[in-house]
Order: sequence, then C-alpha cells, then structure tokens
Amino acid sequence: TGNIYFSAGSARLDAKSTPLPDNLYDIANRCPDMAIEIGGHTDSDGSTATNQRLSEKRAGSVGKYLQNKGIAANRMKIVGYGEAQPLVANDSHANKAKNRRIEFSVLN
Repeated sequence: TGNIYFSAGSARLDAKSTPLPDNLYDIANRCPDMAIEIGGHTDSDGSTATNQRLSEKRAGSVGKYLQNKGIAANRMKIVGYGEAQPLVANDSHANKAKNRRIEFSVLN
C-alpha cells in the first residue's frame, strides 16, 4: 500500500506517506487487542548516534500519526534501530534507500 517518506535528516512525515499508516490504522481499529511495534531504520550516512536518534524520531512520528487517528499509545511500541539492521549493504544510493524504512510488527 505504499511507503513511508521523510525528507533527508527529518522526522516529519511526508503527506504522500499517509496511505500506509491509514491502512495500518484500519487494521488496528478492527483488531482492538492487537499491539504493534513501529521500528525506525536508517542508512549508515552520518554518525551512529545521530542515526539512532533519527530512527527513534521517525518511528515516533508514525506512532503519533496513528495516535492522532485514535490508536491508543499503549498499543504501540516505538523503537529506533538506527543503522544496526540494514536490509542490504549501504554501498549505493539505491541500497541506502532500502535501508531507510519504517517496519511494522504485530506484538500480540
């Protein structure tokens, strides 16, 4: 249903990102006992500490969006993984783009 987009170095959720969290909201709304993890990931550009903070802020932005739509904060676990869990090597622009992501996991 799409991707989550942020400007470089920003945690502000881009308006073209809303279809994915809206879809997640619909699912979570129909499953009131479901809890989810929102995990933020970055590429390896920049310092490890900066990437950690950015991943936390980006995951938090998505969580705040869902909370504003009506999903209780206690149903979401917000986690930043920084650059620690790349999908692919950070050796090209395309690969770095794959590593900059938000992942959703069902906790229960």
